[in-house]
Amino acid sequence: MKKYLAVVIASIFSFTCLSTHSFGFDEVQVKKLKKSGHCPRCDLSEANLGGLSLGSADLRGANLSLADLRGANLRHANLIGVNLEGALLIDANLRLANLSLANLSKANLTEANLRAADLRLANLTEAKLIGANLSDAYLFMVKLDKADLSKANLSGATTQGSNLYDAVLCHTTTPWGNDNSGCP
Repeated sequence: MKKYLAVVIASIFSFTCLSTHSFGFDEVQVKKLKKSGHCPRCDLSEANLGGLSLGSADLRGANLSLADLRGANLRHANLIGVNLEGALLIDANLRLANLSLANLSKANLTEANLRAADLRLANLTEAKLIGANLSDAYLFMVKLDKADLSKANLSGATTQGSNLYDAVLCHTTTPWGNDNSGCP
């Protein structure tokens, strides 16, 4: 009986005191973002922020992993170091946004507007950028391993040092011309 009681107490203690698992966003932080447009280092993971107007928002270092930002306006937003892993950014406006050091791995940016966005040192590994507008974007040292850039527009983009290993370039407009090297 003592062994059983010790196991139960240890289990409860480890779950309540030692758990580092996040159970998603904090509703207070979502309200703060909606009201002020600023929420640096907030946990907004898995939040539904689709269609919101967050132009010039300050979200530096925020956790937006798995968040729904479909159709959101993030023009001029400060997204330095933000975690957008697996986020839905379909048809989002990220024009002139600062996404340097951001984690966008496995994010869906289909038809997103990233014109003149700063993506220095960002991670876009396995991201979907189908039909995205990346014209004049700053893509210095960006990880684009296995990213799908089909039908994307990268005209005028700076891609120096970026890793396009196994990236899908199919009907893609690049600074070096039309690229179909990844078409099936």
